[in-house]
Amino acid sequence: MDLTIVKIPESKYSVKCPYGMNAEGITVHNTANDASAMAEVSYMIGNNKQVSFHEAIDDYRVVQGIPHNRNTWNCGDGGKGFGNRKTISIEICYSKSAGEKFDLAERNAAKRIAQILKEKNWDISKVGKHQDRNGKYCPHKTLDLGWERFLNMIREELGQATVTEYERFVGEVQVAGGLTGKDVDYIAGPVTLAHTVTLSAKKNKNHKMVTAVERYLKSLGYYNGKIEADLGKKPIFGSGMTTAVKNYQRDNGCKVDGEITARNKTWKKLLKLA
Repeated sequence: MDLTIVKIPESKYSVKCPYGMNAEGITVHNTANDASAMAEVSYMIGNNKQVSFHEAIDDYRVVQGIPHNRNTWNCGDGGKGFGNRKTISIEICYSKSAGEKFDLAERNAAKRIAQILKEKNWDISKVGKHQDRNGKYCPHKTLDLGWERFLNMIREELGQATVTEYERFVGEVQVAGGLTGKDVDYIAGPVTLAHTVTLSAKKNKNHKMVTAVERYLKSLGYYNGKIEADLGKKPIFGSGMTTAVKNYQRDNGCKVDGEITARNKTWKKLLKLA
């Protein structure tokens, strides 16, 4: 996979990338057409529209148009939005017709993202999708095929074990609970349960473990709100989460109170220990 750098003229900075940036994450997009990476970047640089992105990736190369230390207008989340101001934006080509070219482009994107993660000493939690930033169903084809599937492609490039949505949840709970090293094994057991905390709108509502539960309940179809961590914000156990937890509790034979009490039945159900 080749890397081609097409330098955007500084005269275009005011329109395409006006702010310096110390990136805090990556945002993944699909182009929704069938143009090559070079065509995408050339068109982006050549017009005077505010829409912009850092890199486009196709079936055989990465084309970078904007340096990673400048922002891009890629997410539609506003002038101060996390996606627009704090993330490296990646466009995966050939998503309109999909097929072999898209498959290769997606694989190359996984390789490129893994490379960036290694360079930045970031973990995979730094990788988000356009949908996380402003709700748009993008990267559309990647989402159709499965987001966790794409994250697993990145994990493979990093030499990490692939995981299911449930295993990811367990691992995030373990990390949020203070476990480290070999104790973060993505396998729920007594140690994982012992490190859970009570979560509700009144107790630990900003605890980082809230993010793990948000993601998991969203994957199960109970929660349809935003994941605050994907927007560069602290998590919050709000009314949407309270409703989601109550519905989960009702469906799983737990006390319906909207609270996930440490080491108690709702946690055991979530961790598949009951």
